[in-house]
Amino acid sequence: MLEHRIRSAQIRLCQASIPQSVAVTLINGSLLCWLLAGHATSPYLLGWYGALVALAVVRLAGFWRFRARHGGAGDLAFWSRFNLLSAALAGMLWGAAGLLLFDADNIAHQAFLALVVCGMCAGAVSTLAVQLPASVLFITTATLPLAFRFARVDHDLGMPFAFLVVLFMLMLIVAAARYARNYHDALAESLRREAAEQELAHLAYYDPLTQLPNRRLFIDHLTRAVATARRHGKKLAVCYFDLDDFRRINERHGHAMGDRVLVQLARLLCDSVRAGDVVARWGGDEFAVLLTGIEDPAACNGMLERLVAVISAPQDLDGVTYQLNASIGVTLAPSDEDDADALLRQADQAMYVAKRDGRNGYHIFDAEHDGSCRRQGETRAAIREALADGQLELYLQPKVDMVRGAVYGAEGLIRWRHPEQGLLPPGAFLPSWEQDAMMVEIDRFVLARACSLVEDWRTAGLELVLSVNVSSWLLHDDSFIPFLEGLFVAHPRARGLLEIEVTETRALDDIGRVSEIMRGCAASGVRFALDDFGTGFSSLVHLQRLPVNVLKIDTDFVIGMLDDEHDRNLVRGIIGLGQALGKEVVAEGVESIAHGSALIGFGCRRAQGYGIARPMPPGEFQRWVDDYRAPSAWAACTPTVEPLATRQAAG
Repeated sequence: MLEHRIRSAQIRLCQASIPQSVAVTLINGSLLCWLLAGHATSPYLLGWYGALVALAVVRLAGFWRFRARHGGAGDLAFWSRFNLLSAALAGMLWGAAGLLLFDADNIAHQAFLALVVCGMCAGAVSTLAVQLPASVLFITTATLPLAFRFARVDHDLGMPFAFLVVLFMLMLIVAAARYARNYHDALAESLRREAAEQELAHLAYYDPLTQLPNRRLFIDHLTRAVATARRHGKKLAVCYFDLDDFRRINERHGHAMGDRVLVQLARLLCDSVRAGDVVARWGGDEFAVLLTGIEDPAACNGMLERLVAVISAPQDLDGVTYQLNASIGVTLAPSDEDDADALLRQADQAMYVAKRDGRNGYHIFDAEHDGSCRRQGETRAAIREALADGQLELYLQPKVDMVRGAVYGAEGLIRWRHPEQGLLPPGAFLPSWEQDAMMVEIDRFVLARACSLVEDWRTAGLELVLSVNVSSWLLHDDSFIPFLEGLFVAHPRARGLLEIEVTETRALDDIGRVSEIMRGCAASGVRFALDDFGTGFSSLVHLQRLPVNVLKIDTDFVIGMLDDEHDRNLVRGIIGLGQALGKEVVAEGVESIAHGSALIGFGCRRAQGYGIARPMPPGEFQRWVDDYRAPSAWAACTPTVEPLATRQAAG
């Protein structure tokens, strides 16, 4: 291979020197004819010069033909023979000059003729020596006739001149051989270095197994294609895929067979795309395809279906029939994010959606879904970090019996002690967290912390009910009830004092499922409260189906009841409904003594709110319970509706 490239380079160099060689030949030939005019036989002189011009035309025609055929690629033997023949003919013409134009009576003319012929031979060393046979042919055919004429001349300098010409010929042949050898060695070294550089470049930009472009070259193509598509107002598609369960081929037929399958797939992919499209291999069983020049994004579907069909078509390799499947992720560009890394990330995300949707198909990237995925990823990372680093805390807001002036329980409210933003209330993070299934982990943390606190209180002599909120994720989790049982095994003294609050709207999402969960939890001694009651659309039928123990009046109604008759009537109605259904009623949002007094008058004695106490850390809660004294105004209030507990006792 190397010798072939050296020979090719030698022939190209010989051809490249033809215009210069022809120009020098015509100049020297014209000069020689001018000086010898009148001394040489005229027909010989004109015939020789005409032959010289004709040979120059032939050599130039060969030169232009060589260039037209892009350097004579694939026809080195012809051009090698052409160079030898033209060198031989040129040497014979200059040798003929020594025979036909030699003036035997004029030593000066003889010397000038010898000088011109030997000069042409010296020039041949630099222009023809790269192809040594051509150089030797030219030198010998040009100088030997001249030496013969000097040997035949009748004067004392004839033989010395003949000897000098022969000696000069031998010196030129030796010089030509040395020049040719040096050129051969230098060219061989240059070609070896070039081949090594090309091999390194190939390894840097091409996959060694399939010879497809690799990731680096694909990104280069992609960057240029995006700029071109934007300039011409067209679209391109970046397709990224891996083969589904390709390991089975390796396990069944061996890795060598697996490599051959990948090579065959690479060839099929290249045959199935258009000119200008790019197929690349990422490594392993991962490939990428760049589809360019898309006029209509809808037309991309046909191209993708063809790709899926090509990949999934049964193939035969050495008598082994196999079938591949691929999940292809696709993103279209130009778009808002046109850098190669963003497009490849989008295609990768789309590929996993294709796998999730059943495999052996394709999915086109959706920007809105991508934003959702990124937000989901950020949410999950935040939840994991908060749980792992102990950043979540359970604050406690007391719940009191306003008539008796006693604390009967508390509500556990989660707080996030953010490392940078400080203590955050639930509204600052829970709305986004509740959209993710990871919220189950938060619910489990809250329940575990609540059981631990209740057990600590009972140990300290406090019999208080602790209520906590859980998300709909946990209510629909099959492991919810077994998890609760596990908590009560770990904290047996918490059984019977744990209350779970479920919002009215959340309970109505799937009332059958929620009712079933509530009954299962109730069997373990867990109470349930319907939170934010009045904000949903509960019917009496729904309330009868839900095994809840407590109705909690929504904060907004309680706060507004002193000034708004509509809110006041709602609060009265909820209290009356709760009493009628045999439910305990708790009012949230008691902001002042007046709120408490009004609620007592309506027949609601249990409440919580900022007018009683704000949420506080567990360490402060027990001290607050010990120091709590109800406002004297509440003790003086008389309920207009008989409390449920009193009526039950009377009955």
